[in-house]
Amino acid sequence: MDQVFRYEIPVLHPILVHFPIVLVILATIFALLWLLRNQVESLLTSAWIQLFALIMAISAYLTGEEMKERSEGVPIVDTLVELHEDAALVSTWLVGFALVALVSAIFFQRRDISTICAQPGSRLWIRVVVFLIVFLALVSIWWTAHIGGTMVWGTTR
Repeated sequence: MDQVFRYEIPVLHPILVHFPIVLVILATIFALLWLLRNQVESLLTSAWIQLFALIMAISAYLTGEEMKERSEGVPIVDTLVELHEDAALVSTWLVGFALVALVSAIFFQRRDISTICAQPGSRLWIRVVVFLIVFLALVSIWWTAHIGGTMVWGTTR
């Protein structure tokens, strides 16, 4: 056990990158539940999780520069780091856009409930569009993570 405490992780990036991956997956699962069941609780849960995913994506992006500097000279990193950085920026924006879509859906849901002849729940087309945006953020996060994982664990064929 003492061996574990003899070492340190000098940068936060390798730790932080896991949070947006997991959180975006969870947000997508709750968005899918909202799409299928049309329950506002799933929508709210997805939005909250997406908010935390955005915070963690920004944190991971901001800590990436130090990791990049520490990894200079590693051939696979030198080859893929710009692609990874660009993908991370796109992913962060898409996670933010997905959060805006979810919050907008909450707004429209509440607006629809406040009308006299309202039916509970959101319209199907809104649920589909919002889910597709959240899913796009998931795909982007996956692609960014794949590039990062390749930089750490990849070998040439």
